[in-house]
Amino acid sequence: MGWVKRTIQACGILSLVLLLTAFAGTTYVLHRGHSLDRESHAFTDAAVTAVVSQWSADELLRRAAPQFLRASTPGAVRAFVAGAATRFGPLISYEGAQGQARSVTDQKRGTRVTAIYISHALFQKGEAEFQIALVKVADHWMITGFHLSSPKPAAASVGREV
Repeated sequence: MGWVKRTIQACGILSLVLLLTAFAGTTYVLHRGHSLDRESHAFTDAAVTAVVSQWSADELLRRAAPQFLRASTPGAVRAFVAGAATRFGPLISYEGAQGQARSVTDQKRGTRVTAIYISHALFQKGEAEFQIALVKVADHWMITGFHLSSPKPAAASVGREV
């Protein structure tokens, strides 16, 4: 009878250890996820405002990930930003980004941390929506995609300028 009691106790202790390990792991993952969301959100807001407040291709290129730079030349980025500056004009207001980061682990490449955000801004000539894709390289967030669309054009102004 003694071995049955010891076996039940051992199973109970093992179950408790597994439960505590699962709880600790879940807590760590949730904390890390919130931390990554805060970091990537702050980076996105800073990056978008740095690029569009003065329509600066240099600000975009400075934050670009290597894969972004392989997919697009600096000349193409400069042309894109110049075209957006002409199309939208000066920034009036920025509404901030919405999105989240995610962490994916695979056996071949290890852990990869990415984020996707959508943000909106109002410019002198219309509204714009930005879709920003990020990757975390070492301890730095970098832009892998910077897409711009116009959900609706600005209303034409009427009347006389003062």
